[in-house]
Amino acid sequence: ATGQLPFELENTYYTFTTVLWTVMDQNPVFFGFIMATLLAALMSTVDTLINACAAIGVNDLYRPFVRDRSERHYLRAARTVSAVATGIGLLLVWLFSTMQEDLFNLHYKGVMVIIPAMVTAIFMGAFWPRFNARAASVSIIVGSVVNVLTVVRYPSWIDPLSRFVLAHPPEGVEPDYSVFRGLFGVVATAAVGIVVTLATRRDPAHKTEGLTVFSLAEAMRHFKGGIPNLRRGRTSKVKGLPLEASPEADGTVRLPAPVMETLAIEEGDLVYVADNRWWLGGIRSVQLKAGKPSGNGNVQLSPDSVEHGSLELRRHVMVEKLM
Repeated sequence: ATGQLPFELENTYYTFTTVLWTVMDQNPVFFGFIMATLLAALMSTVDTLINACAAIGVNDLYRPFVRDRSERHYLRAARTVSAVATGIGLLLVWLFSTMQEDLFNLHYKGVMVIIPAMVTAIFMGAFWPRFNARAASVSIIVGSVVNVLTVVRYPSWIDPLSRFVLAHPPEGVEPDYSVFRGLFGVVATAAVGIVVTLATRRDPAHKTEGLTVFSLAEAMRHFKGGIPNLRRGRTSKVKGLPLEASPEADGTVRLPAPVMETLAIEEGDLVYVADNRWWLGGIRSVQLKAGKPSGNGNVQLSPDSVEHGSLELRRHVMVEKLM
């Protein structure tokens, strides 16, 4: 019948590979190609996460306390953090392999251990100026650890929230803790964050300027390095402009005067210059401050800026004002 699988699936853990093998008509070439693609995507995700752990661990946690060291020293620290992150990941693989559950629930548990704590800390930092770095660090760690404990030993901690799903479970039916594990992580992280924030000293106002939704103008000023130009031009971008390498640009972008007028660009504004081919997705592009107008109708960049943006002089470019 339509919608029914032409086979019986005894172990749902192998649903993906079994369905793929059947859909590919048991062709080992196509089956192997798709599995290789899946593994490549998985490896790409894993090495990206490891690299992110190294960057955050060194730049946000290690460098502020261990300052004025050589780049070689920080590179070794990044390698150490990468190794530790990989070890933790392998430990989680072993932990999840001991759980007799389907792949979706295992993935859900893994995501719900980390994401709620991080997202909660980010939102509290963005919407509560009183929230500080100490509260963020403690709340993320404690919130994640508490959520891990609900996975491996104390699932009943989620019982008050789980009752929203199954308030009075019938006899013999276990409460469903998995659905509200994320909400439990949010509540636990927020509670710890509030307590630590109120128990610690308030940071000076200048330290949080530009870091919350209440000081976006300051964030834009800091990002630009000057007062943002929010005037709207007659259009948002201009395409099909010839590109020229000129030493006179000296780290800026010199635009034709009519283009600057059309986009309401002033000297010092941040400008985005990209290859005119939309399908490149900004791979060949550069962001620079606007300099003096060019006198020949070309978009002028210094040779270093052209090289940095991987731009081609024989290709036209698109120009857009950022702020």
